[in-house]
Amino acid sequence: MVATHKKDTEKIRLCIDPRDLNEALMHPHHPMRTVEEVASQMSNARVFSVLDAKSSFWQIKLDHESSLCTTFATPFGRYRFLRMPFGINSASEVFQRAMEQIFTGFPCAIIVDDIIVGGKGEKEHDEKLKESSQQSTTEYRLKPDPAKIQAITEMSPPEDKAALQRFLGMANYLGKSSQISVNW
Repeated sequence: MVATHKKDTEKIRLCIDPRDLNEALMHPHHPMRTVEEVASQMSNARVFSVLDAKSSFWQIKLDHESSLCTTFATPFGRYRFLRMPFGINSASEVFQRAMEQIFTGFPCAIIVDDIIVGGKGEKEHDEKLKESSQQSTTEYRLKPDPAKIQAITEMSPPEDKAALQRFLGMANYLGKSSQISVNW
């Protein structure tokens, strides 16, 4: 176990080395969705939103036996995770399956921790987004991350080549799964 600071913050992140555990784990073999697969299923959509599940893997509770397998030693004693830690090689498949189960029947697509909503126009998109985010059949609720909203609303136009390249890189990365609209 190693303790380190999270990027750009004073918060502490615990890092474990689960290589031995990963070698012993059996994969659930749940099919992972790709951006290309989702895009082909939403080929008529022109307006998109991508919602990111916060602390994704930590939303999955471990059963007692699985929790015991995540035990790690510190100078203060042994501890174990009660929720799925990052670094477990089957975590993406487990989370993908859980998200698909939660959002079954809702007008959205799931790629691990991204919830993608698309519509032919703004009205259809907004209706699907509202339906997906006000999902009432489970205990889960979608909420936008205020820090991310603030970062987007306070984004200023690029003033030099490097800033423009950063913006274009971000747009290229997000372009496969979302429509980008920035009003400068």
